[in-house]
Amino acid sequence: MTGTASARQFLPLLNELYDAFAASPSGEPVIPPGRREAVVDLLTRVMTDRLLFTAYTELLESERSRRGLLTRLLSRTGPDIPEKAIIETGFVHLSDAVLADLALSPEALGALDELLYGEDALGLEMGDWFLHDEPPAEALPASSVPGEATVPVPTARPKASRLSWVAATLAVAASLLVGIFLGSKIGGGNARPEFALAGVEVRRDPARGPDDFMLEVRNSGSARAFVTVVGIVPGNKFPRVFDGGKDFLPVPPRGKIEVKNLPPEFAGVTLVLVVLTDVPAGEVVRRTLPEEASAENAAALAEKIRGDLSALGFRSEIQHRTTAAKNP
Repeated sequence: MTGTASARQFLPLLNELYDAFAASPSGEPVIPPGRREAVVDLLTRVMTDRLLFTAYTELLESERSRRGLLTRLLSRTGPDIPEKAIIETGFVHLSDAVLADLALSPEALGALDELLYGEDALGLEMGDWFLHDEPPAEALPASSVPGEATVPVPTARPKASRLSWVAATLAVAASLLVGIFLGSKIGGGNARPEFALAGVEVRRDPARGPDDFMLEVRNSGSARAFVTVVGIVPGNKFPRVFDGGKDFLPVPPRGKIEVKNLPPEFAGVTLVLVVLTDVPAGEVVRRTLPEEASAENAAALAEKIRGDLSALGFRSEIQHRTTAAKNP
């Protein structure tokens, strides 16, 4: 059974959480009546099963977009993640506010994933919840998603494979970078990180052909930042957007990133806007772009993107460049 099938098993609960959020007078996620235990179980499984984690966070992203709740969810500050309590006892003792926030936030789950499986995870003393045993698949409730085949919940990964899973996660942690979250959710505080878009250079990409280009983006600030590339094609076509997908495009503090292998829809792009933000913002940028854009109006488009991001609480810096690629 795939991770997607197991994630969609939780769609009825997820729908309840989204409905409760949409109706919440406080504008914050809440736990539906009588569903706290189910949410604790959901989060425990998501954070101890790699395939389920990936499928569930993808499901969150698609559902919040489908329901038109993306902007409302991203504009929230959200509670801090009580990392010490989660490490020691899991989710059972967390407040309803924190549980609901985690269950609806792929960014918060990504931050938690980085805490539990990132470069410093081997030094953590995890509680027993982390190596929990689940009942056999046949003893667990089947999927109740209408129109889908009956799918049992997958059994937990055996304890013996946990070390190899952690090792594999560590090996790809630098590229996955799923530990991203809105504001400073882990560790408390809401201060924005300080980054600075020091420069953007367009280069020819010899690996892909003479007409393809790559970008070198430099960050001179003291904090990590994330790149979103907006491409403009002559003829006032809808702008192209590339943010690295699930891996994002992170730029380390006082470092640089080479943005290569731009997707096929960037063919014909004559001008790019490079947007640097404190958290990944590709989906937000994509949804705030106008239906038409031209190279002649690049400065105005950059100002619109900056204003829209600022209204949602994102800090951004933007530069635009023509794609007349130089030699590498």
